[in-house]
Amino acid sequence: MGNNDKEKETKQQSIKERKDKHKEKNRERAKKIGTPKIVVETEEERKKKEDEKTIRPNVNKTTKEFHITPVTPQSMCPLEGTITNTPETPKKETTTDMLIYDKNQQNKLITPIKKPKEEKNENLENDKPPTLFTIYGKLWKTKLSILVVFTAIGTYACTKKRKSWKEISTETLGITLGTFGQAAFANTLNELWEIKRDSMMQRTKYRPLPQKHITKTHAFAQGLFMGTTGTLLLAVYGSKEAALLGVMNIGLYAFVYTPMKTVHWLNTWVGTINGAIPPLMGSIVATKQSCLKLNVNRVGYFMGLLMYFWQIPHFMAISYKCGKEYKKAGYHMLPIESPTHSAVQSIVHAVALYPLCWSFGYVGAKESPTVAGKLSWVGFSILSTIATTRWLVQPAMICYHDFVAHQQEAATLDETQENERKHQHYHNATNLFWGSLKYLPVVFGAAMISFSFSSKKVV
Repeated sequence: MGNNDKEKETKQQSIKERKDKHKEKNRERAKKIGTPKIVVETEEERKKKEDEKTIRPNVNKTTKEFHITPVTPQSMCPLEGTITNTPETPKKETTTDMLIYDKNQQNKLITPIKKPKEEKNENLENDKPPTLFTIYGKLWKTKLSILVVFTAIGTYACTKKRKSWKEISTETLGITLGTFGQAAFANTLNELWEIKRDSMMQRTKYRPLPQKHITKTHAFAQGLFMGTTGTLLLAVYGSKEAALLGVMNIGLYAFVYTPMKTVHWLNTWVGTINGAIPPLMGSIVATKQSCLKLNVNRVGYFMGLLMYFWQIPHFMAISYKCGKEYKKAGYHMLPIESPTHSAVQSIVHAVALYPLCWSFGYVGAKESPTVAGKLSWVGFSILSTIATTRWLVQPAMICYHDFVAHQQEAATLDETQENERKHQHYHNATNLFWGSLKYLPVVFGAAMISFSFSSKKVV
């Protein structure tokens, strides 16, 4: 009996020691965590949680914050509510990651989700209807029309002879308003032709005609007014031949280039002719001579060829960037059918700008009587070479090498690698696009500065 009593005492002592150690650990833990505050939920809040699926957020370890919510009435704790620990540091927002539990099945995880973020669609129209002037501006494609005016006025400034300020101001007004009106009419006809296809593409479906902000009759009437007014102003204050050339350009753009976009990818080369004609119009207004006289209007032909060669890399980049939408709308573009060949065409037309700028710089330097004029044309040749290499040739060659490498490795790439390659192609096309936008004003501006240093105009 004595041995049994000793064994019981030793067991009780060991149990007591364990309890004491456990209590000490709990006390130390309580000191670190702090005293929790108990917030009891009301019956209304509890009923709402019973009716809906219970959402349990993950425990945030940094703020030591957690929630205990019953799943079913049978599994409720005696003390119902939310237990929140409030440390000394200020509270931080809890994570948006959520775990959803089914209230009919205790503690069964359905799926992890993330709280959705509200996405803003920049293309959505405002609640207020657009003004009539805004609608007209979109029909005219104002930015593109301003570019047309810029090329015509820039060429006119380069080829003008010594005239009075009255003549210069009158001709400048005529060519500015005239070319803008004709360009606005051509762009309106283009949008009237492509209403159905514009509604299929993200970048064009918010135009006025697909959104029915204006009727077809109204759109055509305002476009006809702009085209007629622009042609008359150009004929009266500029040149009748330039006005006639502008009318022919409207027909080429609206009735040849636009329908050809759904037939063959050569439409891009037809469109480049439209971009090359306005500089020639500016030269004709300045010289008052026929466009058939190449020597007299050689500045206009130079600027026109500059626009022609520049447009190919520019539009090839746009066509690749918008390739999916163009294909969905039924357009035939070379970058869609053969990206590698489109990169080759970009390189060829960009390289053609080298001899064009060099030859014109040589003629300008040779015929300029002053040293400043000769140096300005040498500077033009150097600057055009650097700009062509940096902003056109180099990005186009990068596009070509990536396309070729992609074709060679296509069979060995998985889906993730394929998407990465396409993303890289899109990035390269974007660099070519922005490079082309930088190139045009720099080279045009350099040519105009070179002419300003030359006392004898190259006409």
